[in-house]
Amino acid sequence: MKSITIINGRAVEIQKTAVGIKYKDRPLSGMEERYEAWKAEQRKEKMLRESITTWGYQKAPSGN
Repeated sequence: MKSITIINGRAVEIQKTAVGIKYKDRPLSGMEERYEAWKAEQRKEKMLRESITTWGYQKAPSGN
């Protein structure tokens, strides 16, 4: 059985054998690379939103 997992920004092919588990490192494809970059950006935005909420800052009123 083979599966592909992203570990520390690298695509790793995991293959279960009769003896144990074999890991094979391979470069990310273009699509995987863009997806990982997008996912990292989403995590940063989520952390920023949580930090702002925790600190008690709110959006400034936009009245003229």
